Amino acid sequence: MNGFEDPRDQDPREPELPRWIFLHALRVTIGRTPVWLVAAGMLAALAAV
Repeated sequence: MNGFEDPRDQDPREPELPRWIFLHALRVTIGRTPVWLVAAGMLAALAAV
């Protein structure tokens, strides 16, 4: 390595990693959200229309 090579060329899985992290974080966040909180938000949105 001479300092000018792209480090992403060393790992072919690198482009897929951010997407996996994002989807995992989204799934964990949704999984930790109480169902009643989502239901209350939907009712509030419908009432505001």
